[in-house]
Amino acid sequence: MPALLSEDRRPQRIHRKILAFAWIGWIFDFYDLLLLSYLVTSTTLRQDLDLSRDEVALLLGSALGFSAFGGLLCGALADQFGRRPVLMATILIYSAGTFLSGWSTGMWSLFAARAITGVGVGGEWAVAHALVGETVPPQVRGRYGSYLQSGAVFGRFLATLVGFGAAPWLGWRWSFMLSALPALLVVLIRRHMPESDLWLRDRLRLPAFGLGAQVRVVAQMAGPELRLITTLAFLLTFFNMAAYWLKTSWLPTYFHEVRGFSAGEASRCSMSSSSDLWPATFSSAS
Repeated sequence: MPALLSEDRRPQRIHRKILAFAWIGWIFDFYDLLLLSYLVTSTTLRQDLDLSRDEVALLLGSALGFSAFGGLLCGALADQFGRRPVLMATILIYSAGTFLSGWSTGMWSLFAARAITGVGVGGEWAVAHALVGETVPPQVRGRYGSYLQSGAVFGRFLATLVGFGAAPWLGWRWSFMLSALPALLVVLIRRHMPESDLWLRDRLRLPAFGLGAQVRVVAQMAGPELRLITTLAFLLTFFNMAAYWLKTSWLPTYFHEVRGFSAGEASRCSMSSSSDLWPATFSSAS
């Protein structure tokens, strides 16, 4: 039986290729997730769709909420059909949601488009991390995970540039529609990115996709052996994500509307807050 990719003693070119594709996918994943936060401040989106502050809050939360569903769904599909095809599907899904956002005619059509984006975002996050974690050597797995997470910083940086730089003259509709171009990444992934050989080896032993299989997995996580660690991990993640996304989603509005900063000043402040993530992002890379 040939050796697995994860059994190499040192990272090889193939490992860096897998990381690169997953990393680029995560950049645009995070970018699409954050773009609305900037467009409601820098463009006429709120006025054009006659959105109240509460409706904006619901829209900002819609993609986040549906990303959880996307992670669960696409993670299960990746177990059944493979990491690579589901990764490609998630990029197409969040790109389609972003494109459809540009055609919105009201609050609920934009809500539906952002929900589609969220499903793709959550799915890409789950599948990309599984693919990288399964294929890189164990001794650099933490480091490669931190490299992958750095895509979030670049995604936020790009969303700031587009949101405060290009969107005011492009308009919010074109900003959304042009942001669907990362779907072209799927062509390169299909041609050059390998499947997880660990999944290929074990695919016949994985449970079939379905509600029953998902219930069994959740029941196992809630069982006596894993109940404590599942609860602690969930609480830690829940409070961490709540604090992070509260700040991140409303930061552009806070800088521009509450503090009265110009678009340029708000852009620079948003970029500086992104740079604060670098030490934490690469803490496991040293």
